Amino acid sequence: MSVLSSALFAILLFHQGLAYLLEPNCKGHIELVYKIQAGENALGYHTPFMVSIYDNTRKFIAGGSLIHKRFVLTAGHVISKDLKFVRLGEKDRTCQNWNCSIVQEYLVDKAIGHPGNKLLFENDIGLLRLNAHVEYNKAIKPICIIVDDEVKFKDVKKLRAFGWGRTASTEKLSDVLKTILLNREDPSACELSVGATATDHQFCAASADGHGDTCPGDSGGPLVADFTYEGKMSYTQIGIVSYGSQSCNASSIYTDVASHQAWIAEMVHTHEEHLLFENCSSQWTGNIAVRLWETTILKRTVAGTLITDEFVVTVARAFQTNFTDIKVKGKYFEIEVAQIIKHPEFSHSRGSFKNNIALLKLKNKVKMSDLVKPICLAVNSFPSITFTALLEAYNRSVVGLQRINFTPTKDCSRTIGMPVESNQFCVEQPRDYKYKLPGSVMGTYKEVKDVMSYLLTGIISHVKYGMLVFTNVETYDDWIRKNIM
Repeated sequence: MSVLSSALFAILLFHQGLAYLLEPNCKGHIELVYKIQAGENALGYHTPFMVSIYDNTRKFIAGGSLIHKRFVLTAGHVISKDLKFVRLGEKDRTCQNWNCSIVQEYLVDKAIGHPGNKLLFENDIGLLRLNAHVEYNKAIKPICIIVDDEVKFKDVKKLRAFGWGRTASTEKLSDVLKTILLNREDPSACELSVGATATDHQFCAASADGHGDTCPGDSGGPLVADFTYEGKMSYTQIGIVSYGSQSCNASSIYTDVASHQAWIAEMVHTHEEHLLFENCSSQWTGNIAVRLWETTILKRTVAGTLITDEFVVTVARAFQTNFTDIKVKGKYFEIEVAQIIKHPEFSHSRGSFKNNIALLKLKNKVKMSDLVKPICLAVNSFPSITFTALLEAYNRSVVGLQRINFTPTKDCSRTIGMPVESNQFCVEQPRDYKYKLPGSVMGTYKEVKDVMSYLLTGIISHVKYGMLVFTNVETYDDWIRKNIM
């Protein structure tokens, strides 16, 4: 099965009746460690899903909730280019990492806002993708997000909000996590306090005892409640703090999570780490390394690599003139090329190549078998830190492919006399192995969704002064996906 588009995913999700918890390992029933007085201080609540969000000056921006091992849910209006990192396991923001061992920091590597968040905060929702998978523990665990179009939460009347916002309209932000119990109100109740009626994507709520409200600084934080789903009671996110009155003592507008569940699931599916093509492999039974994806082009002067059943990745430098009747040759197939897609910013000068990557669309799909399969390519992945090539030795007494590890050379630019670009990396050329053909693969062994795979990381761009310069294929995953859809 090839790449599953976001639109198709949404159709499958709701028209085939799929329903599930976004993260099965989510927070269970609420626990109280000790009694909270006045319902304000939240230190006694077990809130492992709470997230504090900071900008590039380390200034606190907003709250959020951990909903997945790589995603934080927050309000769309807090998303900006200045968002830098989040802290998990934090309750007291004066607690620094060095003396607060349970707190973990993660960088934000992508902010995803809802495209409909334009007028009156109607779709005031966003996701932050983190730069690494969160390690769950007792102090850090996601809140439950139910993905089921039959679940609406309208009968859930009492909700608990958490945040570090101001405790009154004139006070500074709270260092300590606070909480307040809210009652869901009629949508028109917010007309008096904020001059707007809650839409179908929002709801209106106010303090259960008539005193207090969420306040500036609480934006993005979760509204939660115990909810029974498929026979199990779990602490579930119902809403997101959106906006309210400056008095912090009246009804406010909250984003309705249930009406955005399809969007949340679609965005997580689209932007989480996964394989470009599921039916991929680089080994046989017994963990024998094989290059099932290997092809050659232009009379075996250039290597190509199957990344799906109808696309090959290779170097753009091979197609600097117009070719016709190009064929991709594998050990067990030979197929004509229907289209050459060079990177639009490919360039070369004095032996140096930039954006040296191209895709070849085949006229016919390759028939998959135990002898022919694409290489695995992870999208939305983390930068690789280890590199392994599957190579043949010049010495014929060495049988089969060898797993040869490489370390990128930091002073490569000085050796080759030209810059190594941010989307390239460089290693020393091995003496005893056949490894210099443009387009040849460098990979890494990594787990994707708990399955260990050999993943494509780069292809040889050019060789100079005994150094192999690679195009870092991982940095082109957006371009690759755009062109194979």
